[in-house]
This record gives sequence, structure tokens and C-alpha cells, in this order.
Amino acid sequence: MMKDCIDYSKGCEACQRHGPIQQSPSVPMNPMVKPWLFRGWAIDLIGKIYPASSKQHYFIIVATCYFTKWVGAKPVKSTTSQEIITFIEEQIIQRFDIPKSITTDRGSSFISGEMLDMVEASKFKLLQSTPYYAKANG
Repeated sequence: MMKDCIDYSKGCEACQRHGPIQQSPSVPMNPMVKPWLFRGWAIDLIGKIYPASSKQHYFIIVATCYFTKWVGAKPVKSTTSQEIITFIEEQIIQRFDIPKSITTDRGSSFISGEMLDMVEASKFKLLQSTPYYAKANG
């Protein structure tokens, strides 16, 4: 029964708009200082979005440069590792060169074998933010 309630609330527009806001206790901020343009990035996913776009995109991949605060985003239908890899190659590497580091949360798409192979081949660091501290990821 609990699973049915959770599934229903995920698909209910009113529940998404007026659901509980997660708050954590305030702590001193530790800024992420990156000394050069487009060398340090944060990547995360937004979704599942209700309703889907006209092309049935339910998620958005978002990347933010720590130095310039430049944001790149792409709507996607699923959150597979291949979607993430394609996004990194097209939106970051082909536009700005290979970064020194990319910070992500610990989502399965970001720590999969395919993703780790791409990181090793491209020779940048993949950093994971602390669990339950969303602000650490840009």
C-alpha cells in the first residue's frame, strides 16, 4: 500500500508542487574554488518531470561550471549511463575540452562501469558529493 501511495504522489502534479520540502540543519559553507575556466564541473539530473515534454522527455541532465557558473542542460527520456556519457562528450568535452574534474552525486548512472571506463579513457577525475548533502554538487 505504501508503494502505491509513493508511486501515486510521484505522478501527481499537486503532490509535486506542494510536497514536503527537505531541509537540513545549517552549516558553514565550504566553497568549491576552481582556478580556471571550464576545468571543474558539477552534473546532476532533474526529474522525473510530470507531465513529460511533447517529445516524452521525463528528465533533464544539467551541468554547471564551477568557475564561470555556465549551465548546460539537455532533456532526455531516460537516465542511462550512455545518455550521461553522450551529454558529457557533446556538451562539455567537444565545447570546452576535457575537464580536470566532474562532481556528481552517487546516482547509479554516474558510477556505472561504462561511466568509469569513459572517465579513465578521458583522463579526468570523477568526484562524488557527500550523500544527503545536495548543495555539494553545484
